[in-house]
Amino acid sequence: MGGPYASPDGRDHMRALVLGGEDGDRTKIGLALRLRWPDAELATAEAAHGAPRVLTDDPPDVLLVSATVADSDTPALVRGIRQVSDIAVVVVGSGGREMDAVEALEAGADDYLSTPISESLLVARVCAVLRRSRKVVPEAEPTVKCGDLVIEPGNHEARIDGKPLCLTPTEFKLLYQLARHFGRVVTQQALQHAIWGGSDSLYIDVLRKHVQRLRRKLELPRRGSLTIATVPRVGYRLA
Repeated sequence: MGGPYASPDGRDHMRALVLGGEDGDRTKIGLALRLRWPDAELATAEAAHGAPRVLTDDPPDVLLVSATVADSDTPALVRGIRQVSDIAVVVVGSGGREMDAVEALEAGADDYLSTPISESLLVARVCAVLRRSRKVVPEAEPTVKCGDLVIEPGNHEARIDGKPLCLTPTEFKLLYQLARHFGRVVTQQALQHAIWGGSDSLYIDVLRKHVQRLRRKLELPRRGSLTIATVPRVGYRLA
């Protein structure tokens, strides 16, 4: 699909794949993106077939997925994408059902938008997702050590007793925030801001699911060495 997000001469550039949805919706999304990125490289596809291959062979900067992809269940599609790629994923749904948004976010989407949506809001949310996806954590952040847990932000690596933890990007961000404040409570709102860039009721259940999965992974290498304690109605503490 061409060059990177920021071209060598410093011009703003964007590469996007719009997957599924009606022809009119795909056209509207394309027009909205080109308002912000006039030189954007845009690709569209009606079906999900072949999407994982495209994302590994020649990944765009952002993937916008319709909640009505013809040949796929959207949450299952997002989970499949997350197995092969850390690409920024925005799901675009219709009807405003809260559960659709929760399922998409739990599956690994970076954001969820309901149609009809204004072009300016679409662009703003895509910009926010791209900013968050550029770096999991700032490269300048130092290595964090908590007992046998070692987190190296620059390499996106986390290990317990020398054994690597297989973490999703969201789980890595979550663990990093908790480890930075080891032994102290980190509020739900603070974690939501650090991971998704904002605080929203939709993220509460999603955060809880990510905590549960991360807790299981931490306890596997050495039973009881580290765990994430829940502080009801406040947040979480790595202890």
